[in-house]
Amino acid sequence: MSLLDLANRHLFGPMGQPVQYWPRDPQGYCIGPGDVNLSPLQLALFGQMILKHGYWRGMKILDPDWVAESLDDSSETTWENYWPYRNIRYGNLWWYAEVNGHEVHFAWGHGGQFVTVVPTLDLVVVTYGRSIFKTMTEPATRRAPRRVKPTGSSRG
Repeated sequence: MSLLDLANRHLFGPMGQPVQYWPRDPQGYCIGPGDVNLSPLQLALFGQMILKHGYWRGMKILDPDWVAESLDDSSETTWENYWPYRNIRYGNLWWYAEVNGHEVHFAWGHGGQFVTVVPTLDLVVVTYGRSIFKTMTEPATRRAPRRVKPTGSSRG
């Protein structure tokens, strides 16, 4: 089973947002550490699922203990501040910082893509910047919503 098939079967598919494109290396394997091509809506849904400790609309997508461990701010970094993030640290897959007095977790993609989860506000914010590799974002850009859309209820 390919990484794309695995992600669609167990992660994005159950949320109703299967991944359409994931670049492959010369051997035909999906590029694992990144480059998955997600639309702003898919990023927001993923952030909402993380905000709800691995649950999406009452369905367990990820183990809540694994989500908590992935958000742990276990590593010091040389990044102190990167606007608007302050006191930046890195955990196991997510960055951790403070923004205006709120603790936040964020995923940081190339070209300016951010998924910021603010638990104290029950909020997910997605910023979708320009990719430095045009061909990698073309499919997601064509699917990008033209307006802000709510991604889920506060009940999870």
